[in-house]
Amino acid sequence: MPSDLTKNEQQTVHQEIAKPDEPHSTHQTLNRSTPRKAAWRSLLAHVVQIAISIVILGGSAVVFVALGQSEKPPEKGVTTAAIPLVATATVAEHLSGIDFEADGVVVPYQEVSVSTEVDGRIAYRAPECRIGQVVKQGDLLLKIAETDYQLAAQQLEQQLRQAEANLQELVVQIEAAKGQIALSEVNVEIKGRELRRYEAIKLNGVISKSDMDAAKLNEHSAETELQAKRDSLDLLKAQKLRLENAVKLAALDCEQARLDLARTEIRAPIDGVITQDPVVQDSFVNRGEVVVVIQDSRQMEVRCSIRMNEMEWLWQSTAADLNSTQLTASYQFPETPATVVYETESARYEWPAALRFFDGGKLSEVTRLIPCRVTVAGTAQPKVIAKRPLTIPPTLMSGMFVKVVIHADPKIPLLRLPKSAVKPNGYVWVVRDRKLRELPINVASSGDTEVIAYQELDGMVAEDQVVTSPLIAPVENSEVAVAEQAQ
Repeated sequence: MPSDLTKNEQQTVHQEIAKPDEPHSTHQTLNRSTPRKAAWRSLLAHVVQIAISIVILGGSAVVFVALGQSEKPPEKGVTTAAIPLVATATVAEHLSGIDFEADGVVVPYQEVSVSTEVDGRIAYRAPECRIGQVVKQGDLLLKIAETDYQLAAQQLEQQLRQAEANLQELVVQIEAAKGQIALSEVNVEIKGRELRRYEAIKLNGVISKSDMDAAKLNEHSAETELQAKRDSLDLLKAQKLRLENAVKLAALDCEQARLDLARTEIRAPIDGVITQDPVVQDSFVNRGEVVVVIQDSRQMEVRCSIRMNEMEWLWQSTAADLNSTQLTASYQFPETPATVVYETESARYEWPAALRFFDGGKLSEVTRLIPCRVTVAGTAQPKVIAKRPLTIPPTLMSGMFVKVVIHADPKIPLLRLPKSAVKPNGYVWVVRDRKLRELPINVASSGDTEVIAYQELDGMVAEDQVVTSPLIAPVENSEVAVAEQAQ
């Protein structure tokens, strides 16, 4: 080693020189253990092969024995398939009619537009004359200034009294004329007797010719005076007729004035709710101007539309009352009970109602439905099905969207069966004499769990057993077992 290396550096060099000898020592140790492990592995492989061979031989023997002891195959023509088990329900005759639903909107039974019948200024407006206020028939709503109409009525009353006085004066004149005529008739009679007396003594020469002429002249004058008085009486009678007509005309004018005076007060013509009040106090209104619109609250109506088959049920309900000719001519059907339903988040309300008549008597050109009107009495109280406590039930208001349940009672045979028995293809499977029969079904109305179907020829009848359980590849006239009978 060079002398300039330190002691530590010399130790490091010796360690580096000694490292190559270590792997050589480890390799020698591994070479000594490898032949022993190889022998064990070879022995284990032979044992596994022997065990697998024994298992295969044993399994083959078991299979051979099992096949040798198996039963003989069934003879040809003998079926061993099990008869399917089905659940059924009994078809019942339906006698309680058909309920069907229609969407509707509440409309007023009638709305009355109250107009003024006289001109004038609105002098008074009642506090109840406001939109939304409920009024009763006869309540005072508005009052028009009445001074002019009072003066006109008083003036016409004076004219009537004057005409009556003139008529009474003429009546007195007529009575006087009748008295004068009576006197003139007496005078004519006297003059006539005098003339006849003169004529009787004329032959004796006692009466001169001049006296005779004077007597004739006196009779003629008396008759002329009588005729003049009679003509005067006829004239007075004609004047009386004219004055009587004048009195009647004055009475009519007076009555019109009193009527106009009464018309200055505008009162509610019906019970209802005010929906419009376009005038204010002290405004001037003309004759015929609408001042208040009142919606009738005595009853409400629901406008709805139904399908043609539903209308057919209503027509069929009239079979016992009207013949087809009367139905065609009158467009009528009997009053049908119904229920108007309105639902909120807290409750369901049901009002008794009645379907009474068509709304126009024709189909809608857009929807091809038949519009109808359902009437609800204003005093009808709803049946409340509350989801939480309530205090005051609501009332039907114009514009509400409601549901109408119509209770039809067609005079036709109907059947009731479970909804699960109706297959998607419009058929049902019926069990008759333990055999499956596929029959068509014409559903009239469908509910959540049941359907109502028409009873048709060669179809279902009451007491038939319809299959309600699922069927896998059913075959017509195949034999089945009914679950209730199997149990």
